[in-house]
Amino acid sequence: MVLKEEVFNFFKNLNVIMTYGKDLILMDKNSPRIYKIPKEIFLNAKDNLQINPALIKDYANLKRWSYLPDPGKAGFYNNSSAPKLSLRVSEDCTLACKYCFSKNNMLNSKRIKYMTKETGVKALNFFLSHFKTKSAWLIFFGGEPMMNFPLMKYMTDYAKKNIKGTRFEFNITTNGTIMNKDIIRWILENDIPVTVSLDFPMSEHNRNRPFIDGRSSFEGIKNNIIMLAKNLPPEKLRVRAVISKDSKFAFQEVYESFYKSGIPTYNFFAEAQFRTSPHDSTYARINAEKIDQRRNQIMKKVRRDFIKTCAVPKTYKRDLCDMYMDVIIEGKEPLQECDTVSTNAFTVNPVGEIYFCDLVANRKEMYLGNIDTGFDKASMKRIKEKHCFEIEECSSCWAQGYCYKVCPLSRQDKKGRYNSCSFNKRGFTNALEFFLGLNYRQIQRVIQFSSTVNLKNNYKLCKDVLVVHRFLNDVNRYIKPVNVAPY
Repeated sequence: MVLKEEVFNFFKNLNVIMTYGKDLILMDKNSPRIYKIPKEIFLNAKDNLQINPALIKDYANLKRWSYLPDPGKAGFYNNSSAPKLSLRVSEDCTLACKYCFSKNNMLNSKRIKYMTKETGVKALNFFLSHFKTKSAWLIFFGGEPMMNFPLMKYMTDYAKKNIKGTRFEFNITTNGTIMNKDIIRWILENDIPVTVSLDFPMSEHNRNRPFIDGRSSFEGIKNNIIMLAKNLPPEKLRVRAVISKDSKFAFQEVYESFYKSGIPTYNFFAEAQFRTSPHDSTYARINAEKIDQRRNQIMKKVRRDFIKTCAVPKTYKRDLCDMYMDVIIEGKEPLQECDTVSTNAFTVNPVGEIYFCDLVANRKEMYLGNIDTGFDKASMKRIKEKHCFEIEECSSCWAQGYCYKVCPLSRQDKKGRYNSCSFNKRGFTNALEFFLGLNYRQIQRVIQFSSTVNLKNNYKLCKDVLVVHRFLNDVNRYIKPVNVAPY
């Protein structure tokens, strides 16, 4: 039996996201589920306790089919809760990238370029003794990690054969200059997602990312990506381009150049150059906003075309079904704060020194201790107080569960917002408005295009969920669920 007070509490916990015609689109404060409710009905129910029988019936229907908020499952979609250990297996690189964020802190104070097996094993054991976890991420980073491939291979074997009771996921970010059949076989055997950096167009890449000796690197990396794409499942390979602060090419030109390159994957994303020093914060924000505005303009056109034809160019499939679209469909919290804030991850360099992340590795002011003597608690406290704090404004924001907060170092000050705050909200509301205009055939197509939605690979479940979602939107008079999937 549904009580009037239960329905009132449901209304009391809803935050307004946007107006859509005569309706309000609202999100639950504690468990990110989205609903469409007539404005007048919502205001009366929230402020005047006017809970009529139709509202109670709508609520009961949602409850029966598991479309109500459930704070206990709020972070279910978020797979970042598993602790992460990043091993800087190599502090050496094959390229001389002009915008490299590690160029000022690439090498540790002892000038040791490559991590040894002993250090890798000790770091992993220290990590597990600290977290005592049943699942964890082991990430290989650099420099260019493939320059120490034997250690990467050794560490995956060691983790899988010698560490009992912990399931590992592995990850690699590489510049793509070193690739062969043995490496691809290892990637496949360990089911490892790979991110490869390649800028577009070719002239821009070769200007920013030459080999150490000045030679062009584009064609070699492109060929290695094609070799990877022929062997890896599409969702396991991402190509990442950086639009530098002095680039002469717009976002659309970067995408068009990627499409013309013939690389057989659409899992491609371009982003603004991240700041390489504390003084670049303002530039990074402005440049990211410029790129984001251009991306939004392009995506509005792609989404309009999709509504007309139910088709979308291969290049833009990833953007059409971006993170926002996935979480609108699933109705589950996709992202939380950077793991640094919760001390849920750290980086170890080749000499066993511990840092919060690869971005700040080898910087004296960000040193956290080492794997031999443990954490430096005074340093951890100082760094967390300076960078890893909660912003009060965020706690009451409707977008906190959907906000791509990224890096604590990108904050302006203790009172400032995240640099990405405004365009994260804009990106989400744009995606939400697009989704609200879709019919069920189009929603099914979006799910098919999606790279992360759980419904994609289960046709029967997808069909059943869409039937229930349509039923609830037809039978409910006032409270209509926006999220397609139940909890």
